[in-house]
Amino acid sequence: MREFDLAPPPAKTALAALLVAVSCILPIEAFSGIFERMRPPDADYISFLLSIKPKDPASFALTALGVALVGPFTEELLFRGFVQRVLARNMSAALAVALSAALFGISHFNIMILPGVTALGALYGYLYYATRRLWCPVLAHALFNLSSLLRLHAATEEEIVSARVALPSLPWILLSLAVCAASLAFLARMRRADGA
Repeated sequence: MREFDLAPPPAKTALAALLVAVSCILPIEAFSGIFERMRPPDADYISFLLSIKPKDPASFALTALGVALVGPFTEELLFRGFVQRVLARNMSAALAVALSAALFGISHFNIMILPGVTALGALYGYLYYATRRLWCPVLAHALFNLSSLLRLHAATEEEIVSARVALPSLPWILLSLAVCAASLAFLARMRRADGA
C-alpha cells in the first residue's frame, strides 16, 4: 500500500480532489471539442465509440466497470504510481508531471483526443504530486471517464457518426475553471503547509 501511495487521503484532501475532478470535466470537454472540430471525423475512432456505446443496462454496467473503474485504476497505477514517481526521482516534479502526462496522452493512440487527454494527464499528475495519494487521480480519472460514458450513452448513433460536438456554454466553463483553480490552490497550500 505505501509503495504506491494507496492509503486513503484525509477528508479535506479527498474533498478538494473531488472538486478538481468534477470541475475539470467541462473545461476539458470544451478544450477537446475545439481540437475535434479542427479535424474530420476519424472512422476508426467513431467505430470504436459505436462499439462501446452501451445498448442496455447490463452492457452499461459492464462498460462502466472497465471504463470507470478498472481503466482509471490501472492507468493511474502505471502513469502516476510508477512512471511519474520514477521520473520525479531523477528530475523536477514539474518535468515529471509533464512527461508522464505526455506519455499518458500518446498511449491513447488518437491524435484527435491527444490534447485533451494530455491535459487530463497533467491534471492527474498534479493531483498525485499535491496529495501524495494515488486515490486522488484515480477518483478524478474515474469521474471523468464515467461522465464521458454517460455522454456517449445519451448520444444518438447519428450524432456519433457525424461527430457533432456541442461545446459546453462559456459561463459554465468559466465557473468550472474557477472552482478547479481554487481547489488546486487549496491543495497547493496544503502541500506547502505539510512542508514538502
